[in-house]
Amino acid sequence: MRAHVLTKYGKTNDVLRFVEHPLRPPGQGEVRIDVEAVALNPVDVKTREGEPKVLLPFAPPFVLGSDLAGTVVEVGAGVANLRPGDPVYAYAGMDRMGAFAESVVLPASRVARRPANLGAVIAACLPLPGLCALQALDAAGVGRGARVLIHGGVGGVGGLAVQLAHQRGAEVYATVGPRDLDRARALGATHPIDYRESRFEDAARELDFVFDTVGGDTLTRSFGAVRRGGVVASLHVPPSAEALRAAGLRAPWFLRALLPLLTRKPRGLAARAGARLVPILSVPGAAGLESLTRAAEGAGLQVTIDRVFPFEALADAFAHLTSGAARGRVVLGRR
Repeated sequence: MRAHVLTKYGKTNDVLRFVEHPLRPPGQGEVRIDVEAVALNPVDVKTREGEPKVLLPFAPPFVLGSDLAGTVVEVGAGVANLRPGDPVYAYAGMDRMGAFAESVVLPASRVARRPANLGAVIAACLPLPGLCALQALDAAGVGRGARVLIHGGVGGVGGLAVQLAHQRGAEVYATVGPRDLDRARALGATHPIDYRESRFEDAARELDFVFDTVGGDTLTRSFGAVRRGGVVASLHVPPSAEALRAAGLRAPWFLRALLPLLTRKPRGLAARAGARLVPILSVPGAAGLESLTRAAEGAGLQVTIDRVFPFEALADAFAHLTSGAARGRVVLGRR
């Protein structure tokens, strides 16, 4: 099979090679998937550049990519819930990756049947951001009547979080740009906030839950919008060493020593606000994907696709993703 192999870490696409790459047969509890579509995520760019290299349990050369949709073509011993011919999707996980390939072997526990009403391109956009959104909403117990604020409310993670929170019956505030107010309403945001015109902490107060997908000053100010006893979840607060290991990643001693310093400011802000701070690190799992499938097949889930590139054109897709021109998801598609 052919795969996009990262030969070494680097900031330019010449570190990628689209080459023939060996693939082992599925072992106990694993499945082999013919990949039809792979969605690019910002973490793919960071991985190419080597930002998370101290966490990864492997080093180049390896195959990038985590969010995929395809068809099961072979199952290993002990797999009872999937069979050849099943249309599926998966978040491969940072501890495995391998999605930018024509075929990939993954644990069946990370794979689920994809929504019957979605094609491979849309389905490939759901796993990682959808699992992040679910983890955040579940951590806060968001349900009917909850008042929530989601930053980046039409982004890859934020857009799904808005929809899932709305489906649960929450009252949803969302920060977006001026061009995206109507889009946010269509996704389920009762109160879209133009972050360029309004301070969200003035427009939304005493919230049960705030989901930060932006970081920096947005995270700092979020503690002014949450009620005492509420929850602030963030993609931009380093997770604990235990969470890293649970996700199959490394937690070297120097990182463990740094974590208290790296998280001191947000932990202090949370303590002063009387709120609980929850770092979000998505963990692969079929159970979460099955929840996404139910949401997509029930009330529905919308994803904005900016552009689909041919499967061999990963370098072009990366260039487009990092250009800032993409308004929606960037995907590699084989069919």
